[in-house]
Amino acid sequence: MSTNSTGSPHTPGAQDAQTFPYGSDPRPAGAQPPVASAPRKSKGLAIATVIGAALSVVLLVVTIVLVVGARSRNEEARNLDTQASQLEQQAVDIKAQKVCDAITRDNRSTVASLFRAYPDAHDDIANAMQRLCADKYKTAKAVTQVSPADDGIFSYDSIKCVLDESTMTVSMSATVSVATNDAFGSIDSVDVWVETGFRDKESPLTPLTYSEVTATPTTVAVGSSGTVSATLPYDPSYGTMCIARVNSWWPTGQ
Repeated sequence: MSTNSTGSPHTPGAQDAQTFPYGSDPRPAGAQPPVASAPRKSKGLAIATVIGAALSVVLLVVTIVLVVGARSRNEEARNLDTQASQLEQQAVDIKAQKVCDAITRDNRSTVASLFRAYPDAHDDIANAMQRLCADKYKTAKAVTQVSPADDGIFSYDSIKCVLDESTMTVSMSATVSVATNDAFGSIDSVDVWVETGFRDKESPLTPLTYSEVTATPTTVAVGSSGTVSATLPYDPSYGTMCIARVNSWWPTGQ
């Protein structure tokens, strides 16, 4: 054993054993232990996450756009359907109004054919006419259903003819009766235009040799009768049978 410079005994290796014992922390006293570093994230994973998030946003936006677009298209389609229906109704109303305007006393001879061609054959026009001109619609319907040639409604009696040889004219008079019929509806009086003339045979199928339609109508209450008078030119070739028959009719006061 040797002695150090201070005179204290020194054992080789003893100082090392005290200062650096086995398993002791070689750091200076008071130093903090090292912190374990976090594992480094993969750059590829981070990029994939960002891309996935971006795609999710894009898909969400696309979905919203598609939904909004679909609703917009549906609304647009409904609007187009509505506009088409309105245009179609306007077209029907225009046709119906034209028929309404054509239903007049002066056009009475063509009203029946007009009614059969339009409202009687087309429900939409009939409905429009009942809305636009209800009274004219009822009149046209009655005129169509009550034919002037219907002997069950229009009948004749007391037909008289008087020949004036000096003027070769015949004064004719006849009684016209109008029977009640449901087809008249609310019509309680009619004006009748009567065709008067001649034929050379008694058969009703024989055509008239000469005839005229009275310019002034005769007013007859439905369920009653009225007298018709007319003066006609005469020629012996016309025959000796005097004829009177309703040519057309129209509601009184319309």
